[in-house]
Amino acid sequence: MPLPGVGTVLRTLAAPRAVIDMLQAMQALRVARRDLATAPTGALLPLSATAESTGEAADAGLPVAVPQAQRWAQALKRAERYGPWRGACLVRSMALHRLLVANGVPGSVVRVGVRAQATFEAHAWVEVGGVVVGDRPSVQQQWTPLGSSALQGGDGGDGGTAALQALRREVA
Repeated sequence: MPLPGVGTVLRTLAAPRAVIDMLQAMQALRVARRDLATAPTGALLPLSATAESTGEAADAGLPVAVPQAQRWAQALKRAERYGPWRGACLVRSMALHRLLVANGVPGSVVRVGVRAQATFEAHAWVEVGGVVVGDRPSVQQQWTPLGSSALQGGDGGDGGTAALQALRREVA
């Protein structure tokens, strides 16, 4: 992939806030890649982080949370474009979720969905109060979400472990 011109980079990063956000996103990508490589399946996200996305507390902050979440999703896209680290869907989702939690955006949850066509496929994305952030809005219709327990350590017989292993193969 050709490197963007200096003018393009400067225009994209003209605002100091955008630079700081992008640097935080680069760090989140680095940490997510490390965590995916070293954490046992089922221990990728802390239980308390996904618990925030349930109940009315997540819905109460939705009008403010979605624009903030979109800002961080943009920062993550810039970090991938201009930074040294790239990530498949699970790495991006983990990084975005961590950014949202670290910056006080309520209602963030990582979803893992599956579909079985000719082969078993899995995809990860982030939702804030039920709104897809940083991915295509149609992702909810294209994939069948697994229960969030798959990311909290419990397989529950829903194929969560197989889905996470499939996502890890995609990243490798």
